[in-house]
Amino acid sequence: MNQESLLGQFLSEDCDPFIAEKLLKEIEELYESDVSREHAFNCFNVRLNYGSNRVTIEDEINPGGDGKVEVALSEFKSALRSTS
Repeated sequence: MNQESLLGQFLSEDCDPFIAEKLLKEIEELYESDVSREHAFNCFNVRLNYGSNRVTIEDEINPGGDGKVEVALSEFKSALRSTS
């Protein structure tokens, strides 16, 4: 599964406008820090690594090589904005 489809699945299956706003607020507050945060949702786990500006999305239902993708924090933020 490519990164666009896994990110898209997270957005459509686990990310409603409330969650998107919560994540966007966290990104705004922690953007230039060196911490990471993990969030467990119904189908996906999301790790925001602010030190490396990367986001890892893991599919809990179908784990494995195709069930995990890493995207740039800026790409994730843009995708969240389209949801909220």
